[in-house]
Amino acid sequence: LSNSGSVVADNKDDKTQAAQISIKSQTVNNSGTLSANDTQTIKSASLNNSGLIHTADELVLQQQGLLLNSGNIKAARLDLTVNQLHNEQGHITQTGSQGLNVQAKHISNSDGSVLGNRPQESGSTGGTGSGGQNPGTGTGSTGGTGTITTPPSTSTGGGDVAVDTVTPSKTFATGSIKVAEDLLSSGGSVTANGDVNIVAEQGFSNTNKANVQAKSLTVNKGDFSNASGKAILENLNAKVSNFDNSRGELTVLSTATHIQAAQDFSNQAGKLSTTGTLKVTAGSINNQAGSIEVANAVSLSSQ
Repeated sequence: LSNSGSVVADNKDDKTQAAQISIKSQTVNNSGTLSANDTQTIKSASLNNSGLIHTADELVLQQQGLLLNSGNIKAARLDLTVNQLHNEQGHITQTGSQGLNVQAKHISNSDGSVLGNRPQESGSTGGTGSGGQNPGTGTGSTGGTGTITTPPSTSTGGGDVAVDTVTPSKTFATGSIKVAEDLLSSGGSVTANGDVNIVAEQGFSNTNKANVQAKSLTVNKGDFSNASGKAILENLNAKVSNFDNSRGELTVLSTATHIQAAQDFSNQAGKLSTTGTLKVTAGSINNQAGSIEVANAVSLSSQ
């Protein structure tokens, strides 16, 4: 299936009818607009989106192979289950206030990409979060309120939404992005308004001016890198081979943080700070020209 035009499901003439889009195809290439007022589902071996995929409700994407996004994917609730996700200067946004769980074997966030909650810009109102002037709040387990919008008839500016008309709110379950292999985001964003919990099963990197802001980040294998990146986390669980925060800024807002690196821990020219205690256990520790700031006790142990 190839779409360079506009496919819009809008129940404005009969609100009793569901305005859904359901697509099932071997391959889906979208450079136009796929927009629904209710649930939108796309099942395929691969999906290449350089346009706009938008729904005011739940968006279900199931790809057996690669989901390649260089456009805009936006929904009140995201439900993505794919083998690989490559986000190349694209934007994937959950607009509801509920939480979002992100899980992949490897996660790479680079080249200015934003993962988690979008950093709050000066002059905006509301709490920490992404997606507008009044971001919502929510938790990763209890769901939240999403803003329901009337879908646009066409995309503008490479697939962004032109005008949204706000209608009554709806409660959604926690969103989900599950990637069996690699989640790669370069120069784009994967964001939500509510709490974001990230699990990288076998490696995590946030490099080259990339930014991650999340309630929790768990990395149990492989390497962790925040080299030349910025990360603000409420909780960090890291049991890795190598831990690299060289030239990076890492802030952990937790009462107790334990970083375990079987081989090397590097904070060379980096800044690591916590609001509680910090324990680092590693094969070797390099803090040359680095800064470690801890509110309470700090323990550094190397072989």
